[in-house]
Amino acid sequence: MLGVKQHAYAKYPMEGMLKKRMALRPASASNLEYTLSGFGKGLPLIYYQPKEGGSGASVNWLGARKTIDRSFYLSGKFPRRKRSGISGWVSQRKKPGRWALYRPQGPGVPDAMRTGAVSRTWEAEAAARLPAAMRDALISIMRGR
Repeated sequence: MLGVKQHAYAKYPMEGMLKKRMALRPASASNLEYTLSGFGKGLPLIYYQPKEGGSGASVNWLGARKTIDRSFYLSGKFPRRKRSGISGWVSQRKKPGRWALYRPQGPGVPDAMRTGAVSRTWEAEAAARLPAAMRDALISIMRGR
């Protein structure tokens, strides 16, 4: 769906980044809808499997490789580029100068949720789990709990 994976150089676990950007609201007696919502900005590009090339780093952007011009995540001169203190994210040069950098972001959770694959997966999972959950709820009600 998003094409994200944990990267060895990432400073934070990917699961935590995704968990912060999603809210799960289970159904209740007053509201019978079970909702999953996504919010926030895009995820850092380090989670989109970056690969450095001559014109910049390329990332897996919702299933297809996309090159971000003038970007990098390793330090040093080619071909001996290696991990350093700034390797925890993908940086892009916006102006001339050593530290004129900013951190571009990839698609976020809301962008991925708009794709058809997410809704199909969500409905398939709900269809698989709903009968068992309804049976357990009815048994619980009949027993008086």
